[in-house]
Amino acid sequence: MKNDKKRKFSRSERARLAAYFRGRLLERRQKAALRLSKELASLEEGANGSSGDFADMASSSTDRETLYGIGTVESDALSRIDYALRRIDEGTYGLCEECGERIPKPRLRIVPFATLCVSCQQREELEGAARETVARAWRPADDGESEEIAAPSVLRGSRPGG
Repeated sequence: MKNDKKRKFSRSERARLAAYFRGRLLERRQKAALRLSKELASLEEGANGSSGDFADMASSSTDRETLYGIGTVESDALSRIDYALRRIDEGTYGLCEECGERIPKPRLRIVPFATLCVSCQQREELEGAARETVARAWRPADDGESEEIAAPSVLRGSRPGG
């Protein structure tokens, strides 16, 4: 029973949390949407402009790639914010999607669209880093002749330096 109290918010806590963070999320959403529309307008403007020499075309291409990257970040932020707003409506905002524990308010103040508590976020990041390491390690050898797979010693069962 104690554990249920730790995991759940009272109605008044949930209402205060929802009101405060809904306002912050809507404010962030408005700013992200404005930045995204500016980036899209810049991309469109750049696509319509004619370029002269190869240096101009290369510079323009780099600018478009940068703007596209920024637009992708803003679009991702909008998706996360919209998801957080849905969680507020559902009454699950502020609860970790992985373990069900409360996400600390200081974390929500910094990352108001957080869906994981700190420990679950750290675990996910470590698992993601481990998957990347394994994916990089199990690639064909670079010598062009061998079909063997290059795997680090930790994956072969021996310890590094030993």
